[in-house]
Amino acid sequence: MQKFIRMAATLAVLVSATLLLAQENHGGYVVKELQGRDQSRNCIFFTLEGVSVADSAVSNGRHFAVPDTHPGFQDIFSILLAASVSQQEVFVSTTGVAACGSAAVNMVRFSN
Repeated sequence: MQKFIRMAATLAVLVSATLLLAQENHGGYVVKELQGRDQSRNCIFFTLEGVSVADSAVSNGRHFAVPDTHPGFQDIFSILLAASVSQQEVFVSTTGVAACGSAAVNMVRFSN
């Protein structure tokens, strides 16, 4: 039983480490484009000035996506909108997976 518990714990650590490695971080960039949801996709999309690949684990595209099912959807959209209008830099963290065909966002905050 203890051997099984150790194996399960090791597997959990490896999976967690893999997910953390898959995530990409982009800090100190200005929001270039911001697009609201459309009829066919329930995501907002945005790009950052100077970022040509949002998340290499997902694709080589430059678009980030936030699905409306994300628990912080409203907060993220508000930060992106305010940053876009004020040209303030943001920090973006991705998840390493796709949302609406683009790099899924984990979190967004203003850069300091």
